[in-house]
Amino acid sequence: MRDIRFSRSLPFTPSARVQALLDVEAALADAQADVGVIPASSAAAIRALSAVGRFDLDALADEAVEAGNLAIPLVRH
Repeated sequence: MRDIRFSRSLPFTPSARVQALLDVEAALADAQADVGVIPASSAAAIRALSAVGRFDLDALADEAVEAGNLAIPLVRH
């Protein structure tokens, strides 16, 4: 199995990669709120919690190896 742990040789730092994924989740929540799928208050809460500093990047990397990608453990956290 390929090791998908974060690598400093990639053009993005681990925190930038995770923040980009969090930004996508927040944008998705905003779009869902715009069309009434979720309440606007839920989208606001998701956006407020979408800061990379809230996450243990080492734990996410370890779990990403098991999950096969970073998205699954990120959503779980």
